[in-house]
Amino acid sequence: MRTRTHKVVAAVVLFFVIVKLMNPTKQPVVDACTQLENLPVDEELRKTFIKAMMEPFSPETAQWWTKGAQRQQEPHCCWDKSPITYACQHFVPQKAHHSWPLCFDRLKSKSNSKCLVYSFGIDNSWGYDDMMAKEYNCEVHSFDPTKNLKEAHENHKVPNITFHYGGLSSNFGKCSRAGAWSDERHDDMDGEMRTLAEWMESLGHTTKDDERTLIFKIDCEGCEWDAFYQMAVQTPEVLRRVDLIQLEIHTSPKLQMVDQLDLKKFQAFFQNVFVDHGFRLWYHHNNLGNPTHRNVQSELGEMGLSGERCCYELGLVREM
Repeated sequence: MRTRTHKVVAAVVLFFVIVKLMNPTKQPVVDACTQLENLPVDEELRKTFIKAMMEPFSPETAQWWTKGAQRQQEPHCCWDKSPITYACQHFVPQKAHHSWPLCFDRLKSKSNSKCLVYSFGIDNSWGYDDMMAKEYNCEVHSFDPTKNLKEAHENHKVPNITFHYGGLSSNFGKCSRAGAWSDERHDDMDGEMRTLAEWMESLGHTTKDDERTLIFKIDCEGCEWDAFYQMAVQTPEVLRRVDLIQLEIHTSPKLQMVDQLDLKKFQAFFQNVFVDHGFRLWYHHNNLGNPTHRNVQSELGEMGLSGERCCYELGLVREM
């Protein structure tokens, strides 16, 4: 009798084990907002990021500006005394208005369509996209969701460039500004909004076998803080696919750097891009911006970030 009871008990236990294996209990998912709210404040990390933005203007670094051929052409950039910076060896200075200088150290090839560019935030400035498509034969995907610019953008016909009436979404909940533009010229956005991962998947650019250099250019009036935080928390594999980043960061309260959660995104950007993914700063340029935007979030100002400009143009290259 006891043996039969043991067999019944064993059978019941086995049944529930099988059910458990077939229907595993889902672990509670901590959403991006909760993670952001719980992120500890790291003032040293913030100060390190601020130092990287302000270092070129200190007396101690002035002597470094003119070292190397590229520094003679771009005297406001490219110091090489900090571990978060990178001295570009194959440098192409800015060739056109509203364009960018380029670092080809990580470009696998300059011809035969060996580079892929995702360019977010066109406005009326096609200089960078045109240059990458015409001179370097890159496959360029240009994005802008601004309604009053749609017709002009769709009429811009250049080989190798595909325009997408859409933008970079990062709507991960109540603590996200959802990519909302705070510039009055761009407040009417009607295009499709997707995350970088979603755009790449829709365009078939997620395969690991694609060996082209992937360049990510972004100037979206402050949406970069949400976009990079969303990538860090939800789709870090996307940033591992990127080789070069050209972006403008915005530190003005009028351009989405407003409250304590935004400061945590500022901190998380440095951790995600520089520390976790090994990007290094090779190009830096101040952008004064619109006079109404020339101020800085108060706590960043107290930590030393200038209030005389709205934005910083950064060129980043993966070193890891």
